[in-house]
Amino acid sequence: MADPTPPKPTESAPPPRKRGWFQFHLSTAVILMFVAGGLIGLNVHERRPSAEEGWVWLLSTRGWPWAFSARDDFWWNSSYGTIEWHTEFFLLDMLVGLSVLAGVAMLLEWLLRRRERKS
Repeated sequence: MADPTPPKPTESAPPPRKRGWFQFHLSTAVILMFVAGGLIGLNVHERRPSAEEGWVWLLSTRGWPWAFSARDDFWWNSSYGTIEWHTEFFLLDMLVGLSVLAGVAMLLEWLLRRRERKS
């Protein structure tokens, strides 16, 4: 295949193509990956109140900003407690997470495209 001919000195370089509305920068995708990891970590981390050794009643929850899963135990290391699952809170947590991701993506893309226009 032949090499493309270099532009003549009198010809100007074509203007850069404008990005499509749904095309993200690589840096935006990498930052979104870390934000999504943080949101997943907030949702799967089990929150337990501090308790001393012995017979205690515990209620551990999962979910951010609303607890969608709650487990009550009567013993600190027990895995025999009952688990309550709240689907509506899970869906609300998903909606909040997707909204946070969309907001971060829009902010980052706006900042990057503004910087590209200035230069």
